[in-house]
Amino acid sequence: MEHDENLSLDEAFLSVYSCCMKTEVVRLFLEYKFEIIKPHGKRMLEYAIKYKKLDLAGVLAEFDIIDTKNKSLFNDALSIGCTSVVEKYLQNEAFISKNLNDEFINLCYENQIDFVSTFLKYKASSKKIKKRMKVDSSDLKFSPYANIKNGKPLEIATEKENIEMINILLEYGAKPKPSNELFFLYSIKHKNINAINSYLEVLDLINQAHRDIVGEGLFQAVRYRHFDIYDSLITFLSEEPFTKKKRTGQNKEIGDRKSKSKENWISENVKNIPQNLKNNILQQTCNLGNVEYAKKAIEIGADINGIEFKVLFREYILDRIEVVDFLIGNGIDRQRIEEYEFIKACTEGDYDKVKKMISKGIDLNIYDGMILKQAGKSSNIKLVNFLLNKGAKPEKIVWNTK
Repeated sequence: MEHDENLSLDEAFLSVYSCCMKTEVVRLFLEYKFEIIKPHGKRMLEYAIKYKKLDLAGVLAEFDIIDTKNKSLFNDALSIGCTSVVEKYLQNEAFISKNLNDEFINLCYENQIDFVSTFLKYKASSKKIKKRMKVDSSDLKFSPYANIKNGKPLEIATEKENIEMINILLEYGAKPKPSNELFFLYSIKHKNINAINSYLEVLDLINQAHRDIVGEGLFQAVRYRHFDIYDSLITFLSEEPFTKKKRTGQNKEIGDRKSKSKENWISENVKNIPQNLKNNILQQTCNLGNVEYAKKAIEIGADINGIEFKVLFREYILDRIEVVDFLIGNGIDRQRIEEYEFIKACTEGDYDKVKKMISKGIDLNIYDGMILKQAGKSSNIKLVNFLLNKGAKPEKIVWNTK
């Protein structure tokens, strides 16, 4: 092999073959001939990134073969998922890029959780910066990237429904905004207690809009059967208003809250939850067949006649008699009860009772053909024919023509 007379044999070999050497060979040179291979390292790293040789790039990064001035190489390493090289760039204080904020936001949009974690980890604030930003210096994981662009990373993670990203952003100091209601509801859905507490910390119970958001949370908790969260949110609303300083330092978290006794747990904050939300909570508890929490919905002011008019009929069809008895016992409209008694008579094939109720003018088609369907279950042909003669219509069948 011909080489420059001024180069040693090692140097001549590297100048020709440095970009096609196996990773193991490169490691040996780095360990035993570092000063010789160093001048060729940057070129080798460019080669490794260009041809996506991540193992080779990782070895070079391990020995700090990084050109912090080469910002395009950093972007290329990001694009191919070369975490080891990206980490070295971010660890190096000499590396400065005006586009890092935008890069971080793009990584959030792309669900690149490894790189998101890397940015947060290696661009965490120093104690001096934390002091200036009034952040607890004991929180060594605080990173300003967690809240850039007015909290955009947390909004993106919520839109993407990426629980892992949400948790790591919170771990590095992300603070949700009260306007990010979706974050709160999504956290309840997945029973992410830490995220729920982080959101409650930024609310002000004096603000009606904030109380309404917690009301939405109550419905969400019932919807996903997280009744322990429902109880905790009721307790949260039932506490006396306090300053944010007290809330941050002394207020109990959701997981620690205990439901207050029936006599004192319903505060003005709870009573002032919008009526439609309270009614929705009652509707959902009935849908779930949960009488215990249906009673609690009534206690906070839900209107039993403000829910879906078919609820009594549906609960009877589902054979949830406990719910039926609860609804009747708590003042559901008399017309709904008559309709329930009618559908019950049809289901049981009670011809005389059905005939008597029809004579009083009850609507045969109130439940869109379900009257005939239930009568058919009784196997009473006389009753079915009678209902047809009186104008009962069969259930509509929607044919799928595809």
